[in-house]
Amino acid sequence: MTRILFADDDAIIRRVIETRLRKEGYDVTVVEGGRQALERLGLADESGGVLKREFELILSDQMMPEVGGMDVLRRIRSVATSSELPVIMVTAMGRSEDIVKAMEAGANDYVTKPIDFGVLIARMKAHIELKRAHKALKESHRSLIKSAKMESVGHLAAGVAHEIRNPLAQIQMGLDGIRQMFAENNPNLGEMLDMMATAVTNADDIVTGLVSFSSASRLKLESTDLNSFVNDCLSVLNEEIAVSGKRVKCVLAESAPTALLASDELRQVFLRVMLNALQASPEGGTVTVRTVERVVEGLEHDDGARVGAFVRNGEVATLIEIVDCGPGISPEDLERVFDPFFTGKATGEGKGLGLTVSRTLMELHGGVIQLRNREPENGLIATLFLRSRETGML
Repeated sequence: MTRILFADDDAIIRRVIETRLRKEGYDVTVVEGGRQALERLGLADESGGVLKREFELILSDQMMPEVGGMDVLRRIRSVATSSELPVIMVTAMGRSEDIVKAMEAGANDYVTKPIDFGVLIARMKAHIELKRAHKALKESHRSLIKSAKMESVGHLAAGVAHEIRNPLAQIQMGLDGIRQMFAENNPNLGEMLDMMATAVTNADDIVTGLVSFSSASRLKLESTDLNSFVNDCLSVLNEEIAVSGKRVKCVLAESAPTALLASDELRQVFLRVMLNALQASPEGGTVTVRTVERVVEGLEHDDGARVGAFVRNGEVATLIEIVDCGPGISPEDLERVFDPFFTGKATGEGKGLGLTVSRTLMELHGGVIQLRNREPENGLIATLFLRSRETGML
């Protein structure tokens, strides 16, 4: 249902418009002034604030006491364009100067009092459809760019992996030879050789990640008890969990759900995401691991994905959720977190390929990996969506 925010200081007008819009099928939130509108939008603080994107259109009276409609409009336009959040102003009949001011300040449209509801509904529908079309176009453009980038990285990896690995192997052999000849009587040299060997290993890991990303094709999926799979993966991390100073809480589905998966490949994904969660959580914090089987709703797919047989909305899927209590990820970084070589970690601490490879492996499962911030608590929720059966349809 389309959500609308309507602001007007006249109680009768609020009641009439709310009633008419609800009859048209809109979910209407009504506030009695500009200040309340800004509070609902998360923009009451003039020095900052993050826009709450829960409404698809704002309808506001232009003349209101204290904080007027123009103030609301200017504040919205400071954080959202007219295509991101349409605003329709309600103006007094015959005051063309108000209309001009509103349009210059970024209003998408206007209606005049007394309101012609046929005109209002038509204009609302037009701007909501334009907003949705713009969002779809923007997402398609982003996906095309991402797909091209991924393909380029794949071609690069396939072309240079052999040429890079050969000299890396030679360097490692040389380090081993130097260690055997000189390091025994020279501790400082031994430490330096250890640092160099670690750097070689890191470089080889990057090449391995690129090769995994570029060469993945198909996996042999088998119906697997998801609870047992999660317990097996956690047992691998016993030592890391013990020394991390963090706790792991398991909430496993009583129904013992099954999923179609390739154990070795999905284990890579689980371990990467789990280690990220442990690293992000503060000392003494808790990372929660859940398994559940449910109908999928509101899931968005990457248009540049490799595999067509995905978990889809309306299907039954099995899920693994890993919830940390760290700081979360900024909205800007969430859009880039699966890009090759992107990392939010300090220089030298992350290679920026773990989530890229993880997404590729999830796609090969016909599944999806989704990251979202916890609200209102701190932390990140990583969800692995997996097919529970070949069809998955109810």
